[in-house]
Amino acid sequence: GILGLARLDSSGQVTPMVGLVNLPALDAQARHRLDQGDSVLLPPVRPSGPMYLIVPTPGAPVAHRRLVAALDARSIWSLDDRTSEGQITREICGVIGAGLVLACADGALPAAEVSLATRDGGAATFTTRVNGIEWMGATWTAPLTAHFFVSRWTAAVFTRTDDALAPARAATRTFGLAVVATLCVVLLVSFQQIRRQLDPIDRLRAGTTRLAEGDFESRVIVETGDEFEDLGKAFNAMAGELREQFVQLRELSVGTLEALARAIDAKSPWTGGQSTRVTAIAVASGAARG
Repeated sequence: GILGLARLDSSGQVTPMVGLVNLPALDAQARHRLDQGDSVLLPPVRPSGPMYLIVPTPGAPVAHRRLVAALDARSIWSLDDRTSEGQITREICGVIGAGLVLACADGALPAAEVSLATRDGGAATFTTRVNGIEWMGATWTAPLTAHFFVSRWTAAVFTRTDDALAPARAATRTFGLAVVATLCVVLLVSFQQIRRQLDPIDRLRAGTTRLAEGDFESRVIVETGDEFEDLGKAFNAMAGELREQFVQLRELSVGTLEALARAIDAKSPWTGGQSTRVTAIAVASGAARG
């Protein structure tokens, strides 16, 4: 990054040491700072030209107490290599003053666009369109004026808007898919829970139907550990009680019919025991039909 070194005496004479140093004329303020023992950084005269850093050298002879270094602006900004491979999607530029572009990493953006984006200096964000492509970026101005008597230095970073927003868009899509998947899982679990809650009711309804058809041996099995299980036990107990009552009622009915048949046979000599036999057949037929 150093193009040349030279000594600068008090009269302004430059004595080259290494390379070529074409130091431009110093103004009164720069000479005053040098007389005070401070450093001075001179911007390039042209965009592709070198920068000059003048620093005091304590201990050297009075006439040669200033050292001048010609610097490559791209190296100063660490822009001596491309930052993108293939299609340029990111750009880094160094700007001095009110818009003098010292160097850019890839040269993807015109100097005029870079100057316009950084003309106000400071820390800011911006957007611009170049050749139909949206770019966005940020700037930051280094506080070097007090140390090197140089106008503001601004670093600008540009990136294509589509590339910058791609992670956010991908995250949005991923979040949307995650929300949909979560809703599906919630609905599935809810459906299973609802079915689980309705299953005891279905069993109780089926048991009631069988009971209405006269199947008093039918029982329902509900093992949920809650009120439905208590209801199932109560249903089974009721079915058992109904079975016992119907058995007793049938036995009472059969006994009544047999007693009537015997009474009829005893009073009428014409039946000859026919009433008792008919009653037995009727009871057997009724038992066979349930």
